[in-house]
This record gives sequence, structure tokens and C-alpha cells, in this order.
Amino acid sequence: MGFPVLTPYLGGNASSNNAIIFAVARSPVLDRSFFTKRGVRIPPYAQSLSVQMSWFKRHIDSIFTTPQDLIYYNKHSHTIITYMHINCEVIGMGATRVILPGNVPIGCYPFILTELSSRFPADYDSLGCLQKVNDLIVYKNNDLQNSIANLQIEFPNITIFYADFYSAFQTLLQEVTSGKGPNKSVDLKSCCGAGGKYNYDRTRFCGSPKASTCSDPNQYIYWDGIHLTQAANDRLSVILQEGAFEALNCTTAQTVTFVDYLRMKGMKNDVPSYGLSMI
Repeated sequence: MGFPVLTPYLGGNASSNNAIIFAVARSPVLDRSFFTKRGVRIPPYAQSLSVQMSWFKRHIDSIFTTPQDLIYYNKHSHTIITYMHINCEVIGMGATRVILPGNVPIGCYPFILTELSSRFPADYDSLGCLQKVNDLIVYKNNDLQNSIANLQIEFPNITIFYADFYSAFQTLLQEVTSGKGPNKSVDLKSCCGAGGKYNYDRTRFCGSPKASTCSDPNQYIYWDGIHLTQAANDRLSVILQEGAFEALNCTTAQTVTFVDYLRMKGMKNDVPSYGLSMI
């Protein structure tokens, strides 16, 4: 897609010329206190979306010296965010193009298919996915799109793009089952795992001594039952970008990057030239 490799904000190199990502694995949108009060355990390393947003603001403050620089940056970058009040906050900071991603059909993922397996064929759709799980995802995505429509009314001059990961992923699966896509495995197995119908076992996860890896990951959609293979991610990105660049009024190669702008201004050039991503 022409984007640079994302740099983790906490990786110690957040001043690189790449895009910055603030996401932390298995982190919730709600604050930790919400779960603590209800006796729900979350990973100790998990960081809520409000914490990630504070990192984003701190990063912005560290790389911009004038309001004009921030305005330029927001007009030439993209922010990917997933919660509505955070959207309003980012737009209030000057963002003019916002990408809002929907959820993928996790009812097609090996870890869900294994943990929630059913002996009733009617519980599965034509692609072999758990229908009720995906119905829940559709409901959530529809709710998100309704919220986006309201947000667009509130901010008519802002470009807000819904990244339809659900439809894109279904397209990928349909290509696989028809034999037309780059991934020729017609089942929903993981490349790396320790056996079972979907080659997924949470007690013997990929990387454990009893797990093994397939000979060619490019023939599979799933790497370890939770994450996609590189080949599947590549295809998914191509599907998603169709229409996205036109909707966002941008191309894969910008004529003037933000780093070029900073150099012209005689400012420091160790800041991201593309967008900041909060997943």
C-alpha cells in the first residue's frame, strides 16, 4: 500500500520517520478500573484506549512546535481509531481524514471455531464459519456504522471512512474456497499449531515444543489460529484499499511528505511522515 513499517510507541524509537502505532495487545477500550470493580481479570500489560490516547497527545506535543505545523500534519496524515468519543477528541485536535475499522468475522477464526465448536451443522455457514458469532459481529459493525453516520453529520467537513474488514475478509475466504486467491488452502486450519480439526490448541499454542509449522505459510490464511499469514494480510490490504484512496482523496505516494515539509521549514526531521495509528 506504500505505507512504511509501523513503529511501536513504547518501542523506544517513536521519533523515527515511520508511522506510529499506540496499540497494545489484548487491551480493552474501557479503563482497567471498570474490570477491577467487576472482578474481571485482564492482562497486566493491557492499556485502555484512554491511556493510548494520552500517549498520542504526548507524542503530538513532542514533535510539533507551532499550531501551523500540527494543522499541516493533520491535513496530510490519517488517524485510525475505534471509539466514538475518541474520534471527536482527535477531530477536535485538527484531524481532517479519519479511518474507522470494523471487526472481522471472528466466527471464521480457528481459535473461535475450536473453543465454540458445535455438533450441529446448521450452526455453520457456507464458508464453515460459526454463524451466530458472526451475526454478533455484524450487529456490532452496523452499530458502528450508525455512529459514524451521526459523526459525519456532526462534522460535515471531515472525511470519515469506514474500513469494512468484515466484507474484505469474506471476499478473501470466498477466493480461497473458489481456488482463485493466492491462498490455496480451502479449509480454516492454522499453519502453526498442535493438531485438531483447525490445528489450534490453546494449551499447545504455536511456538510451544509440541507445535509444528506448515511447509508453506503462503498457502494458508491463518498463521497461529489468531493472526493471519503474511500472504493473507497482503491480499486483505489490497481488497481494503480499493476505493479507500479515492474516498480519502489521497494516493499511495504523496508529492510532499511531512518530513519534506519540515526540512523546507528548517525544522527537525525525525518525525513520522505518515499517519498515527490507534487500534
